[in-house]
Amino acid sequence: MHRESLNRARVPLLGVEWILHSERAFHNSKQCGTRTNPVDNSKQCGARTNPVHNSKQCGASTRAAVLTACDCGKSCDMVGPSNHKQCHTQTGYPRIVPGLLAMTLVWLIGTVPTSAADAPRLPQQIAAPPYPPSPVIAGIDWAPLETVVRRAKGSDNFPLTWSDDDALYTTYGDGFGFEPFVPVKLSLGLARITGMPHNFQGTNLRSHSIEQYGGGRKGMKGWGILSVKGVLYLWLGHADRNGGQAQLAWSGDHGATWTFADWRFEQFGLVGFINFGKDYADARNAFVYAYSHDGPKADGPADRFILMRVPQDRITDRQSWQFFVRRNDQGLPIWSHDVRQRGAVFEHRDACLRSAITYNAAIRRYLWWQAIPQPPGHKDRGDTRFEGGFGVYDAPEPWGPWTTAFFTKQWDTGPGEHGDFPSKWMSQHGRTLYLVFSGDDHFCVRKATLQIRPPTRSAP
Repeated sequence: MHRESLNRARVPLLGVEWILHSERAFHNSKQCGTRTNPVDNSKQCGARTNPVHNSKQCGASTRAAVLTACDCGKSCDMVGPSNHKQCHTQTGYPRIVPGLLAMTLVWLIGTVPTSAADAPRLPQQIAAPPYPPSPVIAGIDWAPLETVVRRAKGSDNFPLTWSDDDALYTTYGDGFGFEPFVPVKLSLGLARITGMPHNFQGTNLRSHSIEQYGGGRKGMKGWGILSVKGVLYLWLGHADRNGGQAQLAWSGDHGATWTFADWRFEQFGLVGFINFGKDYADARNAFVYAYSHDGPKADGPADRFILMRVPQDRITDRQSWQFFVRRNDQGLPIWSHDVRQRGAVFEHRDACLRSAITYNAAIRRYLWWQAIPQPPGHKDRGDTRFEGGFGVYDAPEPWGPWTTAFFTKQWDTGPGEHGDFPSKWMSQHGRTLYLVFSGDDHFCVRKATLQIRPPTRSAP
């Protein structure tokens, strides 16, 4: 298993000794010495010492500050022309923090550029995650690359929902679906997934009322899908046939026929649903929740994500939708029917674009997969099919507060344009998951194991 996680304290809520490291101090090293790897204190660093993505070939240094917890008061710096690491006691950096608030303050300090030379690089490259380490999830172990299952060659996207018939439903984009392929390339096609991760079967569902044609911006795509009381709801992007806006459609017969709403969200180009278990069975209340990056185009990153909700029995009614404004002093959400009053539920400068949220009921955390957009100047900033990175963020509620469970600027394979943790494929204890992602234009499945922090003991 390849361990990939942010370095962080094992008991973050009771106080811990924190040290700020520059990311360059973890690149291109093979030997750190005893207790210098803050993930597992191993002597051999190899692929396990990069606290951001643990890749064996780290490439150029970004010099972005990251947090690491070290119980021996030592840090690693590169020394000599061969870039080997040397461990030493670092003075002035260790500090005792009394709880999560102080830990967050230290993290915030660590994200400030260390010199004027660093500052201009931030808009061109996402240097570090925007939120502090998760108090629940210490990291994610990914199954070896050779274990990834790849189906539906040539298609992408694949949002997922678990319906009342125990099947997963998905849409694919700009492809021919699962084998045997459909005869004509579709901008949006529908498919049904049965079975479990080790033996699943994907079947194309031909539904002329939902199938879309036209490549790229000219064809509508499926961005988010949800099953509620046996009805499938689908958010379609590129509703203006030019890469922007979102439109809702729904099916009461498991995808055979579809009805389109007579309204659109002109402000949002990438709307998705939060999924809660089988047929929405694990929902926290009587509302359905949706989200989008705060922009009209599906290929243009925004600085923030927004959140909205609607009663389960009024999903198709535009006037029933409410928009998250902010959290009050008690941490509770404030909502408004006026879309102009919308506020940020998640902020990340120039990095909010394609994403998916699923609730993990066993650990009571929302998991938000977010692709890292390509840098400015790229011909398609949303194209992370063949290379790129992503973050996985978690929170106790849809409105946060959000923290970082995993972050990598460069995964060991293409992360794709969409990633989903289907709740059907989560273990009973919630620690074993499967990421479905559209890497290399396939329906890809990769096992993930959450590293859960030990329960925090209350002070006597």
